[in-house]
Amino acid sequence: MLDIIRNLVSSIFGKLLLAIMVLSFALWGVGDILSSGNSQLAAKVGNEKISLDEFYIRFQQTVRDYNQNTNSNLSLKEAYELKLHNLLLQDLIYSKMVNDYAKKRGIYLNEESLKSVISNLDEFKDSNETFSNIKYKNFILNNFQSEEAFLREIENSIFQGIIFESFNADNYMNDAIINKLYDYEGEKRTISYFLLNKNEVKIDTNNNLINDYYLDNKSNYLIPEKTIIDFIEVNINDFKRKENINTVDAQDYYSNNIDQYTEEESRNIQFIRFSNETDAYDFYDEVADKNINDLNDYIKINDFKLSNIEKFTGGTFSKNISEFIFKLDINTLSEPISYDDLGFYLFMVNEVNDEKVIDFETVKSEIIEYLALEAAYQDFDDAINILDELLINDYTFDEIVENQVNIKLSENVDFEQFVVNLGEDNSFLDENTPIGFISEIIIKENIAYIYTVKEKQKSYVPDLEKVREKVIIDYVAQQKNKNLDKLSNDILNSIKLQNEASFSEYVLNNDYNLLKLEKINRTNLDLQKETVFNAFNNKLNQPFKILTSDGEIGIGVVTEIIMPRNQISDDFYNSVKININNNFNTSLVDIMASEIIQNSSYEIYDQNIDKLFM
Repeated sequence: MLDIIRNLVSSIFGKLLLAIMVLSFALWGVGDILSSGNSQLAAKVGNEKISLDEFYIRFQQTVRDYNQNTNSNLSLKEAYELKLHNLLLQDLIYSKMVNDYAKKRGIYLNEESLKSVISNLDEFKDSNETFSNIKYKNFILNNFQSEEAFLREIENSIFQGIIFESFNADNYMNDAIINKLYDYEGEKRTISYFLLNKNEVKIDTNNNLINDYYLDNKSNYLIPEKTIIDFIEVNINDFKRKENINTVDAQDYYSNNIDQYTEEESRNIQFIRFSNETDAYDFYDEVADKNINDLNDYIKINDFKLSNIEKFTGGTFSKNISEFIFKLDINTLSEPISYDDLGFYLFMVNEVNDEKVIDFETVKSEIIEYLALEAAYQDFDDAINILDELLINDYTFDEIVENQVNIKLSENVDFEQFVVNLGEDNSFLDENTPIGFISEIIIKENIAYIYTVKEKQKSYVPDLEKVREKVIIDYVAQQKNKNLDKLSNDILNSIKLQNEASFSEYVLNNDYNLLKLEKINRTNLDLQKETVFNAFNNKLNQPFKILTSDGEIGIGVVTEIIMPRNQISDDFYNSVKININNNFNTSLVDIMASEIIQNSSYEIYDQNIDKLFM
């Protein structure tokens, strides 16, 4: 289960079910939409509440993101009038539906549960694989309005993981389907072949031929329009002053947050889940008397799913089950225990980890780095506000740089390179803006940018003489491929083979080099897709054209067909089974998401929301 939770939490911004929520949720027809209610609520889903404060903070962020992504400048009220708040409400309400659904079925999370999940995330671990409070707080500062908002996101992801983990295609998938796909995916073939020598093909490159080719393919040499910009950069690291943070400050922070550097007593545990009590006890009766090695062998041989939780401190499961686990002896398998409606679990403790306090010197540098960065945020924010004000008052980029420290100006930059340097998710940046355009402030990883379009260089096709060398190369390559393709077709029409030996004789008699690709599969990357298709659809010793991934042309035959059960390990069979199960599970998750939505009641307090924008 922890693996599923980790996967969910590691992609906080791409919520697991966002893609499968029934077309705009189909939400507005699911519950009763009311216009009155608690004056401090935006909405209520079952026993879960969405406060006006939570809604308003999230709506501010939604509008900021919308403005940045569309180069707009909507106010909150304008966005509200455009009904953008409905999109946010859909998101918030669905999250609360999941939470409410989980809690009504006895699934609860406490601080220990969240701590257990967060402390195991790689994003928050230092070089010693130890949880870093500095990295944790920096992440929240960069991505969330508050720690509470981050924890709500984590909580919702965990609830989704717990709910959907109970669906497993192992209970439904027919082995015959798996075996059929296993045979298809696992089949391999060996090919003998030869390649035609491009160097032996001579191509005439007189001026008339090159000129005609250039005129017919001028679009291949088009130099695209180029947008040239100047941009201003404000980097938070230029405001960071670690020398202003002394050891006393760091020691005080460490002392006041000692719980962040304390690893409480924990257990490394394993568990296995069964959907019904009979199966659970059948398993227990079979393995109860086995030693740890024999137990692991039995689980592996019979393909049971064994899950692990490192440093378990009492979270994830209910209080009763956590207490039960902490009473277990090391390497002793428990009897089955029922966990609400999720099934029957058997637990085993592998190791007990004593409480550990990380000493100050180990984390001193991280604390100083964090405190310096935290202090720099205010100066960084002030600088951005001043920059915005100066632009509003028509200061030029040069004047801004002259009057402000820690602001850098880069001139005559290719817009495309600027976009590449900013990294991913920059589809909102538009190079088609006119000369003189000044962008909004763009913030990426604690660096703020503003750019202005300085120049437009029109697209053009250079004269032949300026690209003659490239045109000749392209022409020669095209003609060689045409000639070799015709030659390969002629060979295919003339060659007559009886067996593998006759192909080898043909190759030697014609002074070709006999080559071999052994045991290729359907995803082979050395050959083009057309060749791989022919290799797996031709009979033995039936010649076909060879096209390699690097553009070589030749002739080959299939000399051996290897069926999977003769040469592939159980690991491959299991991987095929896992892929099928994952695809099947996606459908089950879709069904479960619809179940949650259709069986949830909610109220939206339109009257309270309206007052926010009057």
